[in-house]
Amino acid sequence: MKIKNILLAIAATAFVAACHNGQQPAASTDDTLLADDTPEEVVDTTPMPMFLYYHNPDNMQVVFWTTFNKPDEPNANWDLQQRTRKIASQYTKLLLPNGKFADIKFTGEQTKDPDGNDLEVFALHHDYAPSAGLNYTFVNKKDAKAIKYGGTMLVVATEEYLESHKMLNVKNISHQKSMPKNVVKELETRYSMKATRSVVTCEIEGGYTFGAVQFKPKGDKVLALQVLANGDSIYSIEEWGHYDKAEGPTWNVDDGGEYIPGHILAAFEGPNGLDLCYLHGAPESTTTGWMTLHNGAFNSYELAQFYNYIDEPMPFYKKDMAKLQKILEKYDPMFKNIKMTKWCHVWIDEDDEREIWVRSDDEEYGALFCLKGEPQLLCTEDGKHKAKLYQGAISVSGGCGTGCTNTEIVTLKNSRKAHHLEFMRNIAPDNSSTEEEYTLDGRTTDKANAEQFMQQALKQEHYMQNPSFHEFNNN
Repeated sequence: MKIKNILLAIAATAFVAACHNGQQPAASTDDTLLADDTPEEVVDTTPMPMFLYYHNPDNMQVVFWTTFNKPDEPNANWDLQQRTRKIASQYTKLLLPNGKFADIKFTGEQTKDPDGNDLEVFALHHDYAPSAGLNYTFVNKKDAKAIKYGGTMLVVATEEYLESHKMLNVKNISHQKSMPKNVVKELETRYSMKATRSVVTCEIEGGYTFGAVQFKPKGDKVLALQVLANGDSIYSIEEWGHYDKAEGPTWNVDDGGEYIPGHILAAFEGPNGLDLCYLHGAPESTTTGWMTLHNGAFNSYELAQFYNYIDEPMPFYKKDMAKLQKILEKYDPMFKNIKMTKWCHVWIDEDDEREIWVRSDDEEYGALFCLKGEPQLLCTEDGKHKAKLYQGAISVSGGCGTGCTNTEIVTLKNSRKAHHLEFMRNIAPDNSSTEEEYTLDGRTTDKANAEQFMQQALKQEHYMQNPSFHEFNNN
């Protein structure tokens, strides 16, 4: 049976969730169980566990999964998000990777970026980009030691839920292990299709095995199943993909023709049976939700499908620009009359830390800064002096009067200023003489040493010579 929408009492205020591809075969080898044969379900009104995205102890959120504005038409996901916001302080128990719960506390909502603009939803950002969501922190920060990696989805529950639900041990299977043969055979018979592969992702206390089975394509469709098995009791949820003779089967972008199975983050046994908190990760998206095995019916309820940012640009805000503006004005009071309004990120040396290039509205004036730690001014530009990037260095040169040219070369190491060479060449009007001055890191040096430094610093041009500058949205 395909279930497109279903109501589930998963909160004290009658939480609503959208059902995703739910199928409810029998609790035994008889797959003809009817609704009339199902015992009446006990109403469980405790709030279901939620999903917390962890970057570090200072950045952990239940990320919002739908819009802030009320939709015109009834929307179950929006109702659920609103109700979750109302009881956010009740989610105080975070399930750690070691199977223990840590106490956490709600610290407030985050809906705006530092410039006061609405943060987007539907996405999982990097730790340097703010997300819209419910913010939490550890009561005891030492508990964070149990979490080894940032960018991790964890389960958070209320005390009320844990009082009425027993947590079951979940053993993740990291190596390739196939589903039991009897399970695969039963599903082949049930769907009249031939399986091409199967995989177990975890084993759950109570004799449950969870994984996936993938079948041979039929026409332009291909079927995979998310499977929960316990002995002869086999439950499945259909996941239909697309088949192309040239490209092969596809469920997700870059899945290589193989269905990516979901993972159970937490399992609980309550008044109606099993509640499973599941995560389905794919290259382009992360899906969270619940699976329930209640009175022989196995269903899936999708909470959110987030877009995964891979090459996300680092944000830069007006308040950041204001900080750099103050540094420029302190360096040269001239900049009090010249405001920087444009910016772009650059990666000058060979690491993952960014530098920033800012310019005035007419791009006549500019500056480059390191942003690792406290901002550090590297060099400035004006109408006669423009910066050129090299791998690990910046060169700024131009005229300083009749017959006069000056050049600055700044090198970087670990995204901080390493060395600074300045040299000036002054040619007499009649070309009778040339004067040259060289200064390295504030000390006079000779021509040979300066030329050796320049040759080494400027040996490889940077790939970014004409970057596109961004402008702030002033709305």
